[in-house]
Amino acid sequence: MAVAGDSPSQSLRDRPADRSGRAGWATQTLRLSMRRTLLTGLAAWQVVMLGAIVVSSLSTSLASGLALAHAVLAALALGARDNRIPAWVVVVASYLVGVLDWRATGDLDATLTFAACWLVNLTALVCAFAMSRNLAIVLVALSALLVPLAILVTNPDWGHGFPSAVLVTQLAILTATQLGSWALSSFTATADEAVSSSRDAFREAVTRRTRRREVAEDARVLHDSAINTLGAIANGGAGTSDVAAVRARCARDVVVVRELLLANSERTTTATSFEEMFDSSLVQLSRSGLDARQLARLSNAATPDQIRAVVGATRELLLNTFKHAGVQRAELGTAFTGGELIVRVSDRGRGFDGAIRSGRGLARSVFARMELVGASATVTSEEGAGTTGIIRLPLALSPSQDPGSEHPSVDVVAGGESLVRRAAFFWATGVTVVGVVLESVNRVGLASAAYPMLAANVVAIVVAWFAFRVGPRLRTALVLSLVPLGVAAFTLSAAAVSFGAVDAVLWQALAPSAALVLVLAVPVADPRRTAWLSLLIYALASFVLAGLVTPMLGGAALTVLVAGLVGVGFTLAWMHFRAAIGQIGWKVNADQEAVFRARMQESRIEAADEARRYWLQAGLDGSIRVLDALAKGEADPDSLQTRSTCALEESFLRQVSLLSSEAVHLGPWLVRALSECRRRNSVLRLSADDVDIVDPEAADRLGQLLVSSAAAIPAAGELTITVFEQHGRATCTVVGDSPWISEAGQQWAALQPVGMAANFTNNTYGSQDVLQLSLGARRLSTAAVDQWDSPTTEMSLT
Repeated sequence: MAVAGDSPSQSLRDRPADRSGRAGWATQTLRLSMRRTLLTGLAAWQVVMLGAIVVSSLSTSLASGLALAHAVLAALALGARDNRIPAWVVVVASYLVGVLDWRATGDLDATLTFAACWLVNLTALVCAFAMSRNLAIVLVALSALLVPLAILVTNPDWGHGFPSAVLVTQLAILTATQLGSWALSSFTATADEAVSSSRDAFREAVTRRTRRREVAEDARVLHDSAINTLGAIANGGAGTSDVAAVRARCARDVVVVRELLLANSERTTTATSFEEMFDSSLVQLSRSGLDARQLARLSNAATPDQIRAVVGATRELLLNTFKHAGVQRAELGTAFTGGELIVRVSDRGRGFDGAIRSGRGLARSVFARMELVGASATVTSEEGAGTTGIIRLPLALSPSQDPGSEHPSVDVVAGGESLVRRAAFFWATGVTVVGVVLESVNRVGLASAAYPMLAANVVAIVVAWFAFRVGPRLRTALVLSLVPLGVAAFTLSAAAVSFGAVDAVLWQALAPSAALVLVLAVPVADPRRTAWLSLLIYALASFVLAGLVTPMLGGAALTVLVAGLVGVGFTLAWMHFRAAIGQIGWKVNADQEAVFRARMQESRIEAADEARRYWLQAGLDGSIRVLDALAKGEADPDSLQTRSTCALEESFLRQVSLLSSEAVHLGPWLVRALSECRRRNSVLRLSADDVDIVDPEAADRLGQLLVSSAAAIPAAGELTITVFEQHGRATCTVVGDSPWISEAGQQWAALQPVGMAANFTNNTYGSQDVLQLSLGARRLSTAAVDQWDSPTTEMSLT
């Protein structure tokens, strides 16, 4: 009886390949493609069965009944392919119909008997790949026992040879598919793991980037509002002479700072349209260019981050005009040309030398904003000739995609070709190895032509292997040489059973398909034409062998024709499988893309919420109370006490805005130390690299030292904390008035483990205590927030 060779296994249905527990792209694509292909092939084979029934010598009533059974089986197979009925129903029905075919014909050498053999073989493959692994093993194992038993009962005159061949073939299919499962599922799982890992890494990076952006933008907002306001009040001067304007500005800042503590969806001051760049009371604006309707259309094509960045940067340019130009009027023009939104802010003020200091002022409040959203900015100026700032934001006039949506995606074409190539070599190897087993078991001691046929398969495998390692021209020649190898294999397989005249049920008609499948696997210039040409040559050779050669040799022409259709049909099925890999691969990838994008959005929301918690930890409530008191007239902006309080709050907020939000272990402790110093009206001078402590427990111990030091200094005292990284270790130094800092250090050290205490020093130099601790650290990839320039100078609050 013929054998069904090796193939990717049903375990592909069961093995999750990503961290979410779902099968990954490669696993799902291969599994669904094989299921669809095999069920379609089973339905198509019923046409061959109907032809075998027509040419049989069965009575009309019996032939009609069998024809109806096969028509129903075809419908069931198509229904299972479309997931309308369970696959096990088709498998059970197919085995039953195959047994009925054998019972009806009663002739071991009949064409219908031979065709039914391949129906049963194909059913075993469907069972293996269309159902879960455990159920497939059970059903194929049961069929290996029950089908031979049914043959013995219904056709006792056939003897034990044919039932034994059925048993051996079914067990061979079971073994082959399980081996194929292990090999191919390992390959797909590795591919899926690579995709999953890259996506997880990208998601983590986007989460970090989102958090950096959120905190950085909030830091800019804080700088543009509360920090500037508090600094101006602390410095006094003409900028605070208009008390009503001071109170109005403080009231606006209270709203802005409070909203830093809210989720984005709850904010009311976040810019949502480019039109809001014109909402400025600082200077009189002369507007030109796009109208509100046109800007609304561009706003629909931009992301929220892009809108917020452009509006914020434009307001900063207008603030720069107000602060430094010496004029009260500016021109704000907008245009959309060359796929770019262009915003132009210009004044005719005093100007400056045009030099932009790196890391300060406009470099942070304008240029950094633009860089984060894929835009650009230029500022040109000359002394006495005014200043012009230009913002350029690329936009597509369609619903925009998030600039962070580019991510490691699946190359469906390359991935599909890799799956097909791997499956083809597994198939060719499988049918060859299992063919040797079947031939040696079914024909013990007989040196038939099947062995040269299997040798031809080995040659085809070697040729295909070399074809992947040579240039295009030689590769094409090697691929074309596979076709005659396939024809030779088919001819030898026919000779092994005397061209269907002797032991036709043992014909390994599928083994010659190895060469044709390999033809489809090797990449050539025109794969479609090559595939159809190879199939046509093989089909013509089969028909010539059946129609001309077989009758001369006394063989069974119809049996040879059916055997040829086995190879042709399987090759067509493989072509269908290859196309399905691409079609289903795109669909599976699209489905997983949707899931991935949803998870990305969740990550962004979580990152934004984490940014909110960052500002909550920073203790903005103290600054809000100060601003609120000024807004309500409860505090006098000209009093020394108010100015001192504002200076303290301004220093606190400025240092908080300098901290890296990526320092998840050390950052919260630095904020707590700042808050403690503010509570005690003391000064903390903090200088920290973009560094974080590796070990959370070690970071907590260091944090306790910092907070206890901040709590130890007397009111209105001064404390200096520096943290810098070198060669993977962070050195933290605390300097403060003696003896309070030294005593705090001693109390802290007494509670620490030996390893921590060994890296700690406590020294006194004159009136200053110096504590130093060294810990393992990592340098952060980028600064999480912008580092603003030196404390604010005098400014107006109008």
